[in-house]
Amino acid sequence: MSSMTEKYVVLLSELGNGELSNLRAMRNRGLDDDLLCFDLFTSLWWPLRESSQRAPQRDIAWLIAKLYASYPIPQKTNMCLPRLMGELAKNNKAQSEQLDRLTDTIVNLSTSSLEPTLGMALNLIRKHYQGMDWVHLTDTLSMWRFHRVRERWGEDYLYGIKEYQEVKK
Repeated sequence: MSSMTEKYVVLLSELGNGELSNLRAMRNRGLDDDLLCFDLFTSLWWPLRESSQRAPQRDIAWLIAKLYASYPIPQKTNMCLPRLMGELAKNNKAQSEQLDRLTDTIVNLSTSSLEPTLGMALNLIRKHYQGMDWVHLTDTLSMWRFHRVRERWGEDYLYGIKEYQEVKK
């Protein structure tokens, strides 16, 4: 995992309620739509980017900022979103079809179209889990243009289902 990504997630977790509220208001909107939020975002992201090219890409960092503000699930290493979705699908039959569809949709979307669908997934996850790996999500989305990364998302989802089955035996 990128140490710059970890720093970025820590910075997001340290935001106050007002700052998170401002970012929440930017759901499904572009970075340039609001000067206050642009300034808030750049105060978080630009110093990291300036110090290292390994900082999260701007569009991905902006997406993560809005998602984190809307679904402030605490950072927990090794609790990656697709595996949590798989565990939830296996554990909760009523939501398994919805999670299967969400997973299929996610792996077929470009990063510019992911926000609403990831929001639906995060909304389900926050009701059942006390943490999620935001660093992993950020780093994964930073490489989303590669087909293998999307395949891995699907594999992680299926692994979450399998892992849950093995634990229950």
